[in-house]
Amino acid sequence: MNHSDIIKSSTARINELEDLYGPKGLVFDQAARIATVMLNTHLTAYDISIIAMSLNLAQMQNNPNDPENYISAIVNVAFSAQFTTPDEDQEEKLNEGIFEVKKRFSSSEISLVQEKA
Repeated sequence: MNHSDIIKSSTARINELEDLYGPKGLVFDQAARIATVMLNTHLTAYDISIIAMSLNLAQMQNNPNDPENYISAIVNVAFSAQFTTPDEDQEEKLNEGIFEVKKRFSSSEISLVQEKA
């Protein structure tokens, strides 16, 4: 594994993910809204990025020779840095989104998810 190749691959991965799913900031915001409703605890895009990073670290521990683990970790570290200072407008949108997610899911669906956990 060459450090330069890992960094280049990480940059390429960010672009690939945005092509597939749209801006990652939006995806992390959506994940935060959904997880907030499912867990009944307020989570932010930053929280989701830290959770994703923790998964990467666990994968590295179990398979340290796979460059994909390092690439994914670098991608999530970059997003964590981006989300450390959410702007006020973004926080307001997150709260509105949480309300919308709650409206979409019935309380019985949410309680089923919580009971399974």
